[in-house]
Amino acid sequence: MAEEIRWLLADLLLAAVPVMAGGLTLLLHRLVKNLKDGFAARQYWFYLDLLEQTVTVVVKSLMPRVNQMKSLNQERRLTPEQITQVQREAREMVMNQLSQAARQALGRLYRDLDSMITARIEAEVFDVKRGGRPANLQESCQLPEK
Repeated sequence: MAEEIRWLLADLLLAAVPVMAGGLTLLLHRLVKNLKDGFAARQYWFYLDLLEQTVTVVVKSLMPRVNQMKSLNQERRLTPEQITQVQREAREMVMNQLSQAARQALGRLYRDLDSMITARIEAEVFDVKRGGRPANLQESCQLPEK
């Protein structure tokens, strides 16, 4: 009887080891995936903050030129052609200031990087005209902390 119990325990152990190994492998895989996703999220936040800062600097640097163009017009407003020209110039300045790695990371987040940059520029111009802006991108998007 003792011998049968020993064989039964050995069989149970042999059956349980692969199941436990599979469970540990799954647990390890999920842990590595969570660490990897957390690192990627921090990296994307870095590039989103970098984009936000770059757009802010570009818009502020173009404001004197825009004001000069307005003062030369009779109605003290930009013409549609001038608006298009300034938007194109701002988008080119932002793209030139972003590194290749930043463009690739942002490209993974947004399929159409040009239209996203244009939207961020328009939002920044709106904030400048309004006179205030959120302290950072997370507040403006109402997203959770990093």
